[in-house]
Amino acid sequence: MGNIDEIIEMLNENNDFEIQQKGIIEGKKIKNFNVFLQPRSIENCKLVWKNCAIIISSKSDSELLTYFDELFTWIQDINWPGAILIEERLKEMKDITYLKRKLNEKIKIAASIEDYEWLKQLNKIKNYFQN
Repeated sequence: MGNIDEIIEMLNENNDFEIQQKGIIEGKKIKNFNVFLQPRSIENCKLVWKNCAIIISSKSDSELLTYFDELFTWIQDINWPGAILIEERLKEMKDITYLKRKLNEKIKIAASIEDYEWLKQLNKIKNYFQN
């Protein structure tokens, strides 16, 4: 396999479960997994987001470190497919020093643009790590 376009096609929720699972398995093999961060380049892109979130959630903490901006943006609307999975994965992070710094940056942005739903989600994660 290996062709990213084919893998993303397989992740479409309208496909049979087996095809989606094969796409997830193949997607987990991709080292440069940034292509799974809310892909928008395809028609009906949101139909792949949940399965993309499954792939991303399987990555190690160190692999996710450089993608906090994108991950925090994903939870901007908790109703977006895969957003809850991303939120749960963020809560599993072990070394949270860098995460907290990036989280505080996003909180300032959400407050400045008055995106209160996003702010609520970001604060939910912040509060999780303060307990």
